Amino acid sequence: MLPASALLADTISGKLEFTKKPPHAGVLYAVNGGNEMPAATVDQLNQQFTPMLIVSKPGEAITFKNSDDVDHNIYANDRKTNVKFDVGLMPPGDSRSQTNDWPTDSLTRISCKIHPKMRGYIANISASAFREFEFDRKKKSFDIELLVVP
Repeated sequence: MLPASALLADTISGKLEFTKKPPHAGVLYAVNGGNEMPAATVDQLNQQFTPMLIVSKPGEAITFKNSDDVDHNIYANDRKTNVKFDVGLMPPGDSRSQTNDWPTDSLTRISCKIHPKMRGYIANISASAFREFEFDRKKKSFDIELLVVP
């Protein structure tokens, strides 16, 4: 016998087609879908944000960690969302927190001032049924699927 929540589950699936190069990352979500959202954490390892895209709910504290063996600095100066913050210099093993107080349903780019090729994204959504994507920029077509529990 399946639990009642499994009986209400549904799947959204389809294909994303890009006419130009796809973005580096994106998120698909169902408004009011799903249950609890995991805590938002961004780590830095091998001079990359991992994962490249995280999902955070409005008003939540986002944890930034440095698991690398070099100093990093995470900041945002996103003109599209008007999000600006800077967590300061983070030595190896350090962690910092930043409250997500920017516009709901937005995607904000984050970077490292020390390593300008590092880039990541924070999606600020109020839904907990979501799926993050890191796109292969050489492809223009992607199959997508999202399990939604209303």
